[in-house]
Amino acid sequence: MRLRVRHRLHWEFDEPHSMTIQALRLTPRDEAGLTLCHWRIAGDRGGAMPGFEDGYGNTTLLLTRNLPHRGLSVTVDGEVELRPESGPSGLEETLPPEVFRRETALTTLDDAIRALAAGAPAPAALAATLRGMIEIDPRAAETAAEVLAARRGSAAGLLHLFLAAMRAGGTPARMVSGYLWDGANGQDAAAPHLWAECWDGQAWQSVEVLREAAPAAHIRLAIGLDESEAGAVRGIRRGPGAGHFAHSVRVDRA
Repeated sequence: MRLRVRHRLHWEFDEPHSMTIQALRLTPRDEAGLTLCHWRIAGDRGGAMPGFEDGYGNTTLLLTRNLPHRGLSVTVDGEVELRPESGPSGLEETLPPEVFRRETALTTLDDAIRALAAGAPAPAALAATLRGMIEIDPRAAETAAEVLAARRGSAAGLLHLFLAAMRAGGTPARMVSGYLWDGANGQDAAAPHLWAECWDGQAWQSVEVLREAAPAAHIRLAIGLDESEAGAVRGIRRGPGAGHFAHSVRVDRA
């Protein structure tokens, strides 16, 4: 099965900015169930972007603008061949699973999270519990402890709470960003998707935390301990006034 991804990212500023740097984790890796057929990432001013592979194996490109500007954009256009029968994850791992039991500033444990993790609930059961417990609000907290205390959090915040609870129960767990396909063309999304992977002792298993039903296919972009490491886009800017950022994502069967 071949899927085509079209993804546009656009930044717009109220006043001219003197500097913008964006780290773009927008490139899938070949793995047992996925072959990269074609993938092009282009900025609005053309030219190649410098890049590197981080410690998790994520491909990261750097979009920089050092002259006055009021906006910038990036387009992603690519195709992948998926073979779901190849198993849960054929990613070439750069680190042992135990690394993904570490706490971060966004997944720090407290007594309430430890109580939530008591009895080491199965990943799918914990995800269902959290979906019924936490209200999603994009303007709300992102740290695991704050999300649980308020019963309210951003999408990334809900994932951080899930990761913290799984790790508290002794299970390595990590965040994943990427694209999903639900089995029909004409699917549009406001942003790349976030989900989790948990180590079952033999392999990494995908866990949908933000939605009840598993998609027909995932296209993984990046992994990490939390959203700051696995998010598709992270950056800094220098300039006055407010900034506005938007994604537009479309996934179709090619």
